[in-house]
Amino acid sequence: MTKTPSFVARFAPNRSGGTTAPPPHADPAAHPMTAFERLVSTSGHNVHKLKAKDSTGRWAIYYVYVPPIREKAFLRAIGGDGMADLQEFGQVIGSCYGEAPTPELVAELWRRFRLRV
Repeated sequence: MTKTPSFVARFAPNRSGGTTAPPPHADPAAHPMTAFERLVSTSGHNVHKLKAKDSTGRWAIYYVYVPPIREKAFLRAIGGDGMADLQEFGQVIGSCYGEAPTPELVAELWRRFRLRV
């Protein structure tokens, strides 16, 4: 049985940790962190940003937490034939349609993971 890819080709992988300041309305104190959120917040270097066309052909932005043990395989996959199942390598922690992250996604990633994107 073959897996259906979660997105198709035209990858633009980048590390997260951009320069955008956290949104003023995103209050971290209002949201206690889960164990996974704490892990991601202290491992921002393991979060990858992908700009790609999804399986429907629409542009989308994905932020994927990839554990260090899966990173080499992940990088090979996105550099390969342009098709990959992101859940095979890590966990999508945020996504939106479009060619840039929406303000809502930026706020959500700050609120949940304290990541500046």
